[in-house]
Amino acid sequence: MAHLLAGREANLPPQIRSVTELGRRPPSFLPILVTCARQPLSASILKALHLAATKVYGRTTKVKLAGEIKRLVSSTSEPADSHILDLITRLNTQLIVDSKAKGLVLILDELGKLLEFAGLHPGRQDVFLLQRLAEAASRSGDEPMFIVSLLHQGFSAYADHLDQSTEREWEKIAGRFEEIVFDQPIGQIAELISREIQRRTRRDHQKTQQLLWSLEGVKDTIKNPVQ
Repeated sequence: MAHLLAGREANLPPQIRSVTELGRRPPSFLPILVTCARQPLSASILKALHLAATKVYGRTTKVKLAGEIKRLVSSTSEPADSHILDLITRLNTQLIVDSKAKGLVLILDELGKLLEFAGLHPGRQDVFLLQRLAEAASRSGDEPMFIVSLLHQGFSAYADHLDQSTEREWEKIAGRFEEIVFDQPIGQIAELISREIQRRTRRDHQKTQQLLWSLEGVKDTIKNPVQ
C-alpha cells in the first residue's frame, strides 16, 4: 500500500501491479511508518516524523519545520498531543507546497502495543490522539492525509479489562476508523506451511548428502593413506 500511494509501482510484485492496473501514474504520497511501542504514541510519531523530514529535506535546518522537529526529538520533555498534531498537519502542508508529495500517509504499525500501554495507563489518555488524527484526516480536503493502523486483533479486545465508561470511549475512537479485516483462508495458510516444510526438508536433505560425501572422503583417505 505504501509503495502504491508513494508512486513506487516498480517495487510491487507483478501480480499486484496487474490487479491494480498501475499503467497510469498513481498519486505520489509520502508514507511515514510509525512503529508503535509500549510508550506514548506522541513519542513514536515524533521519531517517525523526524526520519521522514530528514529523508525529504536532508539534515539541513534551513527548512524551519524540519529544524523544529529535530529539536523536539533531542528534547527530554514529552511533546503535547496538540503539538504533534500541529506538526503533522504542517508537514503535510509543507510537502504539498514544496511539491515533494501530494500529501502524507501515516502508517501506525504494531498499534496493539500502544493500546496495551494505554490500557495499563488509562489516565494518560493516549488513545485520544488517535481520535484527533482520524478527525484531522477526515477534514484534510485539498491537502489530503491518510491514517492507517495495523492491529492483530480488534480494537475492543485491548479494552476488555477496562471499566465500562473507558471501554465505551475506546469504542467511539475505533468508530472513527474504517475496519478492514484480513482473514487469510485456511487453505492458503496450509499451503504456506506445506511449502515451508518442503523447503526445510530439501535443505536438510542437502545437508545430509554433503555430510555423507564428507564421510566417504574421510573413509577413502583412511583406506588409501598418502605415502
